[in-house]
Amino acid sequence: MKTSTAAIPIGVRRTNLEDWQRNIHDLIDWLNSVEINVVDLGPDGDQIGGVASLAGLQVGSVDLPDPEGLISPDLKTRQHALTVNTKYIQECSEFGVENFFVVMKPEDPTGSRDQNFGYMVESFTELTPVLEKTSSRIVIEGWPGHRSHPFPGRVHRPHLSRTW
Repeated sequence: MKTSTAAIPIGVRRTNLEDWQRNIHDLIDWLNSVEINVVDLGPDGDQIGGVASLAGLQVGSVDLPDPEGLISPDLKTRQHALTVNTKYIQECSEFGVENFFVVMKPEDPTGSRDQNFGYMVESFTELTPVLEKTSSRIVIEGWPGHRSHPFPGRVHRPHLSRTW
């Protein structure tokens, strides 16, 4: 199914919260029956993205499994998150995923915006090689929570331009 004005594919986001979405095969059957050919997946994209892709669906995006760890004040936590997320990006890219969704919620929302932003920049800099190698990108949503979050809606662009 595509939009009538620009022929842009229409998709759905699998949240895995509702019973009808939990069984990927049932979801694929339903998507095919209503001619929707794009699906966004959660952090289990490495496990089910291949199934969706083999069924003829385009995987629009998958959630990174540990985005919060990328904005941790603890170096070991950030390193672990980088390892987990790097492996995940590599695995998902094998079946065509190019977009990796994150909500940039810091592990410690009481930290200063500059501190949390610094952790995020450091982590994204470390992810850059795998993103370039796989021709992938990060899709960022700001966290609408505590004042210290790195990505309030009004400052997305300046932060991004300073990151890369």
